[in-house]
Amino acid sequence: MLATAKDLSAFCFSTRDIAPNSRLPVYRELFHDKLAKFDTEPLGSEFRCEASYRALPELSVLRVAGTPVRVAWTRELVKNGDCDDFVVLAIFNRGKGSVYQHGREIDVSCGSAVVLSGVDPLVLARTSYTYFSIPKKALAPLVADVEAAFMSLIPGTNAALRLLAGYADLLTADIATMTPALRSRIDTHLQDLLALAIGARRDAAESARARGLRAARLAAMQADIEKNLMTGTVRPGVLAARHGVTPRYVHKLFEGEGTTLSRFVLNKRLVLVHCMLRDMKYADKKIGSIAYDAGFGDLSTFNREFRRQYGMTPSDVRSIAQAKEGS
Repeated sequence: MLATAKDLSAFCFSTRDIAPNSRLPVYRELFHDKLAKFDTEPLGSEFRCEASYRALPELSVLRVAGTPVRVAWTRELVKNGDCDDFVVLAIFNRGKGSVYQHGREIDVSCGSAVVLSGVDPLVLARTSYTYFSIPKKALAPLVADVEAAFMSLIPGTNAALRLLAGYADLLTADIATMTPALRSRIDTHLQDLLALAIGARRDAAESARARGLRAARLAAMQADIEKNLMTGTVRPGVLAARHGVTPRYVHKLFEGEGTTLSRFVLNKRLVLVHCMLRDMKYADKKIGSIAYDAGFGDLSTFNREFRRQYGMTPSDVRSIAQAKEGS
């Protein structure tokens, strides 16, 4: 039902194992009483929800997917809240929804986002969305006019918005505890992307592009490579086309981290093979076949690089794993 990181800065929630008539009360207790002062009303006879949350030094990220609901942040709930003035960016991940705030109602299409005040009453109808929350005082130095941005739509074609969505996927997919330094670095990158998506000041935009945009693109590229290692579609030209950049830019992203694209791909393939050799599920599969499945085209190169990385042969790794399994 609920899984949390050791430092309580992240959690995953699911109604999957909760009895249908208890799902909404449990959800309300968590989200209304402990996380955010809003109420939730199902728009159908069934209520299901999968949610992931990550808190960073300045901002927080919440991803929610489930059956259609109506979320209400009433004046009474706002008045009883103990939070500072903050800004919300809500990305609608599936289907379309609607938002009512500041006397206006707007429809939001799939993939698009809306900028909201976090301390003014609102009504939001949605199924699946990603919610970024940041104190206004943290965002104000980066954005030309925060107040003017409320209830503005950001199209799904916005590059910074697409990268924000991808970053949220990475952050909430694994709720393992992060080091303070890593949390702070990611927090800064997300602030940059939020500013660029909403409308960064001219002086802030340059540093945001050089810092947050680059980091988000690198993270997205690395996740893409891990996802597609076994398909072989991780060549510079293919990656560049998928991410809307040039092959040279792809190389520069990895060079900026003190490595190369080919070295990064090689290391990930070695890690994948190492994991498969230790997994008894693949005990009957030939080592050469595992190497080919991981994307290696030459076995002599694979064997040489594997030994250099792990200080032993692939057969040694498999033998040790089998011995541990049998003991």
